[in-house]
Amino acid sequence: MLVVLATLGAALQPAVERRAWLGAAAVAVVARDEVAVAKCTDIESCREEGERRIEEEERMKGPTVSLPGGVRYREMELGDGPALAVGDSADIRFQVLQSANGYFMYGVPDRMGKDLSETYRVTLGSLDVPEGVEDAMVGAARGSRRRVQLPPNKGFATSEWRPEPADFAGKQRIKRFQALLTGSGSQPGYDAQILFEFEVVRVKKRSKST
Repeated sequence: MLVVLATLGAALQPAVERRAWLGAAAVAVVARDEVAVAKCTDIESCREEGERRIEEEERMKGPTVSLPGGVRYREMELGDGPALAVGDSADIRFQVLQSANGYFMYGVPDRMGKDLSETYRVTLGSLDVPEGVEDAMVGAARGSRRRVQLPPNKGFATSEWRPEPADFAGKQRIKRFQALLTGSGSQPGYDAQILFEFEVVRVKKRSKST
């Protein structure tokens, strides 16, 4: 019965308020777990249990940090060791994703490449990556993994579109993303955002001047 109600809630989604739809989704979350179903005796208690579980799943993904300029990042993995600061260097693995749908654009190491140990060298302050990514890298350490949401004012234009994709497919995806920002023909551009997920592999602290 709970599964039927959840299905009806999804079908009527355009006609119901957001909370009502979330309530139906929460019921579906509970219904898929037999143990959880046994704990609730009516629709309201199932909805509350489902919402609690959704919130818990979001917390398990890691905290979200907001930075100046509209940059936000999620701390997906904590690192250890010396923290990065401006002037330090780091070898990173990364992937660039469309914010709207999580569509993969390109990254290092290349998914189709053979060298899975490949990394990209970044020196904070040199704009080897977009300014918003540099901002989010401050304080990261070896093993840190963060997913950064970049608004256009802190995006790839600030680093002259570095890092550049190495393969043809990646270059074409970036061109299509640029067209979203600038517009094409009668289609106006808009403030499309992008996700930059990175993992710190190595940290090299800046040499102290004598």
